[in-house]
Amino acid sequence: PANALPVADDEIALDLCAAPGGKAGQLARFAGLLVANEPNPSRAAMLAGNLERLGLDNCSVVSESPERLARKWPEAFDAILVDAPCSGEGMFRRDPDAIGEWSLKRVAGCAERQREILSGAVKMLRPSGRLLYSTCTFNRLEDEDNARWLRESLGLEPMDFSLEGAGASLDGCLKLWPHRVRGEGQFMALFRKPGSHSLARRGEFCDTTEAARAASLLSDALGFDVRKVYNSGGFRLIGQRLHWLKGDFPDMSGIKTHMYGLCLANLRKGYVLPDHALAMALPRGIMKEIEVDMPGAMRFISGQELYNDAEGWAIVVYRGMPLGFGKGSQGRVRNHLPKGIRVR
Repeated sequence: PANALPVADDEIALDLCAAPGGKAGQLARFAGLLVANEPNPSRAAMLAGNLERLGLDNCSVVSESPERLARKWPEAFDAILVDAPCSGEGMFRRDPDAIGEWSLKRVAGCAERQREILSGAVKMLRPSGRLLYSTCTFNRLEDEDNARWLRESLGLEPMDFSLEGAGASLDGCLKLWPHRVRGEGQFMALFRKPGSHSLARRGEFCDTTEAARAASLLSDALGFDVRKVYNSGGFRLIGQRLHWLKGDFPDMSGIKTHMYGLCLANLRKGYVLPDHALAMALPRGIMKEIEVDMPGAMRFISGQELYNDAEGWAIVVYRGMPLGFGKGSQGRVRNHLPKGIRVR
């Protein structure tokens, strides 16, 4: 679905049903900014962790109902992806338990809930914005009937598209059957909201004195000027955490937020501790790296120290992929991988 939703690098997108994060990760590569939402708090935390692991620096993760977000953010997004909870008929071959959970009553309930979600999504879509609705089910009630409802009741205009290996849409709708494409099957429908709007410029900030001071402290600790690497957007100090925002996200006040742009560091009394998200997102070659082999990588991701002559902060790397921060002193590298993601 992310490949079927047109979005430009100067636009802001919303993935309204984003967990676990595969589609959001794809969409973030195309969009200027991405807000990923998951109403379930534990799944939202997992979503934030997955986007962090992908090294993305243009995402925020929130955890609210679509109805509440629609009240907070009317006409705030250029593109919205709604990969809605569904009856899961496309999962029957892969997951036999899904067959036992299926019923006509559940299909009707899913269709009703999908319309509630879509109603909120349309309210958050700007005039001329695009909405991609998708399910992993096959019945007409959740698929074609909801697409017709978006046209006739909410006034959206269908947009035709094509996907390599899957074919072209008809009236904005494309059905992916499991006997014709690689995969378990899916439905997609692409729409445009009538009207037009002028795109507001994003990314012009005035950093607070405290945030600028924290960025300076972090630069001194890491041995390079953080402000030269992240020289657009702006820095924000939220509590004791320093964030970099690539652009101007919608107002997050009062919204349950799990991830707000790129977290750079955590402030402690008298020093700063670089955040794991920075290690994953930082472009290669900016700071010292410690290349490890497989045994060394396993030691690191299990939380153990390494032995290396590197002094100060460095990024531990395996086969070109960052694993996290370490801090070397006198031949030993202290492990700064967050405890919650260490492997036994």
